[in-house]
Amino acid sequence: MPIVYRREPAKSGSELRAACDRLLRDIDGWRPAPAGFRLKEVQMASGLWLRMEHPGGEIRIQIIPKGPDIPHLCEAGDVLLRVAGEEPKISPALSGIAWLAAGLRSLASRGQAGYIPELVLAATAYHDWIGKASPLRIHGPQAELRLLLSCNQKCFFCNCDENAPNLVGSAREAEQALLRFYEAGARRLVLTGGEPTLHAGLKGIVAFARRIGFSFISLQTNAMLLGEGSLAGDLHAAGLDSIFASLHGTHAKVVDILTGVHGGFERTLRGIEECINQEIAVTINFVASKLNLRELPKFISWVKIRFPQGIHGVVLSFMAPVAAGKANLKQVPRLSEARTVFLMALEEGRRCGIPVRVAGICGVPLCQAKGYEAQCDEVNNPVGVEIPSDRRLGHRCLSCAYGNRCTGFWRIYLDAFGEDELLPFSEEDLSSAGISS
Repeated sequence: MPIVYRREPAKSGSELRAACDRLLRDIDGWRPAPAGFRLKEVQMASGLWLRMEHPGGEIRIQIIPKGPDIPHLCEAGDVLLRVAGEEPKISPALSGIAWLAAGLRSLASRGQAGYIPELVLAATAYHDWIGKASPLRIHGPQAELRLLLSCNQKCFFCNCDENAPNLVGSAREAEQALLRFYEAGARRLVLTGGEPTLHAGLKGIVAFARRIGFSFISLQTNAMLLGEGSLAGDLHAAGLDSIFASLHGTHAKVVDILTGVHGGFERTLRGIEECINQEIAVTINFVASKLNLRELPKFISWVKIRFPQGIHGVVLSFMAPVAAGKANLKQVPRLSEARTVFLMALEEGRRCGIPVRVAGICGVPLCQAKGYEAQCDEVNNPVGVEIPSDRRLGHRCLSCAYGNRCTGFWRIYLDAFGEDELLPFSEEDLSSAGISS
């Protein structure tokens, strides 16, 4: 469990935002900005970040306290200025920074900037406190941000509830989280929900993520709204690279039952097609339950025919007995049933030329895909990988040569159905699969 720090910083978020608004007014009131320049917003993170529009686009300028040996672009009274990413090379951008620095120096010389160093420190303290009070989980260079819990489908296998990590509410909270992710080293972003296309600020959040430096932005979605109006095109223009689209069958009769939305199947197909037309990469996520498990192998070849423009791949997931799935355990297939079908689907992907892979925690253990290990996300786990609290290893896993890199399986499942379906790897198994133990 992450530690929750309950001691709040000296200034509240509303007080700090009011001070940030004052800073914008003070700088704008110094003298008019150069033509084509406009200060748009002050954001609180490590120091303060000012968003500045300029003729060539937009830059983010960081204000930090003075200190020895701190790399910076220029001094501005009692603070230093830095620029996010590469320093702008074009003179219009530099002239805007020079105008900002001159304004801060002018305020300092007139005794009107005394609050700015204190504001920088207070904003940093507040940002750090928020980071400790609301821990964000990040895995290497990729971050996942949950924008909301509401959804326009009612899947009986949904694994999302109020305990889901990295949940934010407003667009402002999302931007603060993105800044924290970026500072922690993340450069790839997944936006999820609930259904993220329901979030009124989605386009702005995507644009903000691209602006601060995320190189790849993906959306986990049921795609129903992406086939309506200009949403897909707007998101692509804002910087969206890819969608991870939920599609769990080949016809409406089954899919509409799975998702609880009459007509949802056709709307998802239109959304996927529109994303392909907008040159947004599409990966399809198939969640296997008892209701749709048997059609999985033919689903792979159907996808090849249904989307001749091409998709980037299909991911095979297994209905998790958590959240809504916990209340529908009768629809959770047995691993022994799923194993055969998953292997057939993986082989069908090879035959059709469609990349098919098994999801990590949302899929099945690596031992259920012997012979196809390279197509399973679990094969990339590091030694000593963390096992979530709602999962565990089985007793048979103690003899598995891959046990120290496995995330186990769902506790509820193993407690209900036993552990006999787990198939430990021998050292010879790993060696023949080209996997190091």
